[in-house]
Amino acid sequence: MIQSFIGELGKLNLEFNLKIYQILKNEGINTSSIKKINEKDLEMESLSKYPLNIIVRNCIEGPNKKRFCLSHDVLLNFSIVEYILEKSGNLVNSRLYEFDQNDNITLFEVKLIDSKIKWINFILNERFKSLGIRFSEYVGYFGKNKKGQHNYICDFSISNLRSINNNSLIDSDLYLKIIEKI
Repeated sequence: MIQSFIGELGKLNLEFNLKIYQILKNEGINTSSIKKINEKDLEMESLSKYPLNIIVRNCIEGPNKKRFCLSHDVLLNFSIVEYILEKSGNLVNSRLYEFDQNDNITLFEVKLIDSKIKWINFILNERFKSLGIRFSEYVGYFGKNKKGQHNYICDFSISNLRSINNNSLIDSDLYLKIIEKI
């Protein structure tokens, strides 16, 4: 499977994702990333993706403020982890058995993913903090490979990189420098 990134920003995002995948691999977290094919394409291992989107929020901002009844952005002292079943779009609680056989995921698999996602959040927060930046949230997707091995992170996106000092969004020039330092 090939994941393509389009345009100049796409090239930056490809380099960023490669660095993040490498950080995760160095910490013992399996990823679907195999290798960079060219400046815009990344070869990915074909995985059977779990029907679960995981959102980790480190900050409440933008449209989420209304959902959490806030009038201003809030940097959290803890992370909020949300699990959303793809087929229904419903938010589910990983600590209760809200999954059925038709969801193609077991509670055991959810617990494994839950521990992995929290470890990933810790790793990325520490790495970014050391660079003077933070991210608002990231969305992760997990799956298993053809051998049935679980907990491969198959895709993720990090949103709203901001300076820790002044909370300003990171511009493309600084983004390039961050990619080099990660």
